[in-house]
Amino acid sequence: MFDFILDNVGGSTENWAPNLLRKWSGARYVSLVTPFLVNMDRLGIADGMLRTGITIGAKVLKHLYNGIHYRWSFFASNGPHLDEIATLVNAGKIHPVIDQVFEFSDVPMAFQKMERGHARGKTVINVINKK
Repeated sequence: MFDFILDNVGGSTENWAPNLLRKWSGARYVSLVTPFLVNMDRLGIADGMLRTGITIGAKVLKHLYNGIHYRWSFFASNGPHLDEIATLVNAGKIHPVIDQVFEFSDVPMAFQKMERGHARGKTVINVINKK
């Protein structure tokens, strides 16, 4: 069980990933995939914002009822913040779930593995030959 899940995939992930969180412990599910821009493009500014507000409200209540904090997040790359995350990973405070590491020369095999699905973590490509 996990305390935090950052979803950068969306789709069906939102249906099963929250089940991996510790319920009623303050665990958080944060999705980087939102319908905000799609709703605005499709419905216009006012209706798109209204639809997005209703959607996030419904999702927050649904997950809160099940003991999970649900949020959407937006991002921009930030070097110092990435350095801080690296420090937390190196200190063992964040544990990335890695299914398999492939050398750069084995990228085709990595893509085949990803296409088959069913990974229990991230598929990583080693691009700097540092083991």
